[in-house]
Amino acid sequence: LLAAVSLGASAYYFDFKDLAELLPNGKLFPLVKKEEMLRSLWPVLYSPILPLFAYTAIGFAWGSWIRNNVVALAATLGTILLMDVGRAFLTTDATIGWLPSAHLPSPLGGHSFVTFYCDVVQGVSNATNPYASLSLKAPMVWVVIMTVLAAIALKRKAG
Repeated sequence: LLAAVSLGASAYYFDFKDLAELLPNGKLFPLVKKEEMLRSLWPVLYSPILPLFAYTAIGFAWGSWIRNNVVALAATLGTILLMDVGRAFLTTDATIGWLPSAHLPSPLGGHSFVTFYCDVVQGVSNATNPYASLSLKAPMVWVVIMTVLAAIALKRKAG
């Protein structure tokens, strides 16, 4: 909702135009076409949803295995922090791309769609997102695995 309101207000008040640099003589030098920026914007809006579901599933799994709420919350936050910091120690892009934290912006850096879009709108000509191919698969795998683990824990508690 916040993204929709900000995009609507920006379109109404400023219009969307090509990204251009203002030269000293007052002319505009186009860097990125409007169509390219808008095409890169849509993944920014929907790409964080699945990694957030993966984090929710991690919390659900910890909550179903641990009885104490505070300990379950601490385990969830510790797991999320460990995954984010763990990206620095993994050596290949293939393994980093399977972590949900690789698909979200982080203070520790990263290659999410948000970072990619920031590079595009700043006019970076070689902006890349090395984990784009895993942006749907990796979080879904986390959601499925964590949901299965939670189901096993809940079945054990019920039985």
